[in-house]
Amino acid sequence: MLLQHYAILSISPVYILLIIVGIAGVIAIISYIIHRFLSLRLKDKKDDKPTEDEVVDQELKRVLMPVEDEKIAKEIENYDEDEQEQKDKSKKSE
Repeated sequence: MLLQHYAILSISPVYILLIIVGIAGVIAIISYIIHRFLSLRLKDKKDDKPTEDEVVDQELKRVLMPVEDEKIAKEIENYDEDEQEQKDKSKKSE
């Protein structure tokens, strides 16, 4: 009498295993469909993304302040030229 109320206990273990595998399969298919849908949307958004060089240039422009003093600007140019000459000399000596 007690077992009649619990019909789930009369189901064969093979059927219980098939039900569990079926539920896991449905979950897997749903997650695959969601993944494919979201990956297509993300690929479309990647086209709008700026390149790494553009991002670096934007950050440098944002962080660095332009040199307004002419004297300092000339010193910076001279320093750049001297540094370039030193690099050229070191390449020639190698």
